[in-house]
Amino acid sequence: MGLIRRIDRNGGPGTRGRHGEIPVASPTRVTVHGSGTDAFSRRKTNIFHGRDQTPKRRLSVKMGLSPSLARERLPTRILPATLLTWLFLACGMNCQAQTVSGRVLLTDPNGIVQGDVPGAWVVLCRENQILGRQTKLLDQARFELQKEADNKSFDLVIGAPDMIPATFRGLVAETGNRLVLSVTLLKMSDALLSSRLGRSAIEKKSSDALDVLPADSDEAKAIRDALQRLDQKRVISIVVPAYFYPGGATAKEWDSLFWAAAELKADAKLVVIVNVNSGPGNPRQPDTNYQKMIARLIKADAHVIGYVRSDYGKRSAPDIQKDVADWISTYPGVSGIFFDEVSSEKKDVDHYKLVCEAARKSLKTARSPLLIGNFGTTCDDGYAADGLFDMLCLCENKWGDHKLERPTWDRPGSRAKFGAVLYGVSDKKDLGNAFDLLTTEGAAFLYFTDQKGAAGEVLWTRAPHKTEIWQPLVQKVKDWNKSARNPK
Repeated sequence: MGLIRRIDRNGGPGTRGRHGEIPVASPTRVTVHGSGTDAFSRRKTNIFHGRDQTPKRRLSVKMGLSPSLARERLPTRILPATLLTWLFLACGMNCQAQTVSGRVLLTDPNGIVQGDVPGAWVVLCRENQILGRQTKLLDQARFELQKEADNKSFDLVIGAPDMIPATFRGLVAETGNRLVLSVTLLKMSDALLSSRLGRSAIEKKSSDALDVLPADSDEAKAIRDALQRLDQKRVISIVVPAYFYPGGATAKEWDSLFWAAAELKADAKLVVIVNVNSGPGNPRQPDTNYQKMIARLIKADAHVIGYVRSDYGKRSAPDIQKDVADWISTYPGVSGIFFDEVSSEKKDVDHYKLVCEAARKSLKTARSPLLIGNFGTTCDDGYAADGLFDMLCLCENKWGDHKLERPTWDRPGSRAKFGAVLYGVSDKKDLGNAFDLLTTEGAAFLYFTDQKGAAGEVLWTRAPHKTEIWQPLVQKVKDWNKSARNPK
C-alpha cells in the first residue's frame, strides 16, 4: 500500500494535513471528503487508482450528483475543482497533461449544483501570456484545449461573468496525457451574501486569477469589472403595480401610496403603474376616479405611468401606439408607459424599438418620461440598447421561485436598468432576504407584496401588508439610497 503525498503550506513534503493520509494501492477504493465551496465537496467521492492501456497513470472519479443533474451521468474521469487542487499538490508539480478538458458547472453557497455555465471561458497561461483560450464552450458547457508538450509548466483559469474564477497553477503538459476535470463556479453575489464566504473569498480567488492572466486580456478586464460592480451601490426606485380601483372598497388601498410618497420625498422615486382596463380603457368615457387619483399622486411627487399590453410581440405597433396616445390625452399627468407581456426574443427587438420610439415622441412634453418593459425573464441584450426601454423588469415571480440574475448587458454606465417585482413575500424575514438578493445583484427597482396568487387570488389588487412588508420596504429603500448617495 502506497501513499499519495501532499505538499504542506511551507512547500515541504508531508503525508498529513487537512485531508490526512490517503492510502492508494490498485485496485483499492478510497473515500475522500472535499472542502470549500466546490459543488461536490460535501459528498463522498470514490477514487480508483488504476492504469490506462498506455503506461500513463490516471485517476478515475465517480461522484454523487444533485437532483438537477441526476438524470445525466458526468464522465467518469472528472475531478471536482477543490479536490483537484489538492491532487495537484498531492502529486507535487509532476501532474502532467497535454489535453485539458471538462465541464463548467454552477453551484450555490451550500455546494448544490444548479446546472451548467454556458457563458464560461477557459484560458491557458504561462508567465502572464495566453497560450490558448476557449470562450465559446461546447454542448453542456464542456471545454477542450490542447497544449503543446514542452515539459514547461502552465496555468489554467476558468471563469464566467460575475462569478468567482477558479485558478490552477503549475501544470505540465507531456505527450499522451489528458486531464479531465469538472469545475464548479459560484456567483459573486451568492458568496457576498454567505456568512461563510463573503467579500474576502471573492477578492482572494479573483486576485489568484488576475496574477495569472495578462492584465490587458478580456478575461482580466471582466474580473475587474465584476469587482467594481460589487462596490457599486445603485439608487433604487419602488415600482408599484397599483391594479386596485381608486374608489369603493379598494379606495383605502391608495393611502399607502400617499404615505410612501411623503416618506420617500427626495430619497427615492415612487413609480405607480395605473391600469384602467388592461390599458387606458375607452377614451370617450374616461374614469373620473382615476383622473382625480392621478392628479393627487402627481401632487404628492409620485411618478405615474400607464399600463399597455403588448402580447409578446403579437400586438401591432399602431394598436400599442393608440393606447399610449389615449393615456396621454385622457389622463393628464401620466408621464410614462409600462409595457406588459414584452417578448424576450431577439427577433422582436426591432418591433419594440418602433414602439418605444413612437412612445417617446408622444411623451416629449411629459415630466421625466419613463418606459418600462415587463419581460418577466432574461431577455435579449438588444432590448437594453439606446432608444428602447429605460427599465426592464426581468423577474415577476413568487419569492423562492425567483430567477433574477444580473444581465450580461448591465455594466457600469449602462443606460438601461433592471429590476423585479416579487409576490409571496410573507414577512420581514422574507423581505430582508429578498431585498439583499436584489440589491446585491444590482437591481435598480423593486416591489414586494405578501399576496400569494393562490386560490384564485388576483395579484397586485391590493397594497402590501402595512407593518410586515410595506413600511419596512420603504424604510429599507430610504436607508439604502442614502448610503448609495453618500458612500463612506
